[in-house]
Amino acid sequence: MKDTKIIQRARIMLLRELGYTIREIASREKVPVSTVGSICQRISKTQNYQDKPRSGRPRIFSKRSERKITRLITLGKFQTAVEIQSNLMANDNIKVSSDTIRNILKQNGLYS
Repeated sequence: MKDTKIIQRARIMLLRELGYTIREIASREKVPVSTVGSICQRISKTQNYQDKPRSGRPRIFSKRSERKITRLITLGKFQTAVEIQSNLMANDNIKVSSDTIRNILKQNGLYS
C-alpha cells in the first residue's frame, strides 16, 4: 500500500461516503485502486486514520544527541569514535559501540 497522509485518507473516506466508486476515488486522488480499497477497508474496520507503529529497533540516540556527537568532532574536542564512546560512558552513562558513533558521523558527512 502506498504511503498516504492522514488528510488524504480522510478525503478518500469522505468521497467513499458520498457514493464515489473506488476507481473514481483512485483516479481523482491519483493513488492506486488497491490503496484506496485498503484504506477504505482498514478505516471501516478500525475507525482509525492514524499510521500503525512501524516495525524495527528503536533508535539509541535522538536527533538532538546525534547533533551533540557531531558537534564534539567538529569542535575538535575529540578525534575518534572511540574517544567519544569513552566520553559518553563516563559522563552520560550511555553504553554504545564505536561503530554506532561512526555510523552517526558518516550520516552527517564526517569520518573519524
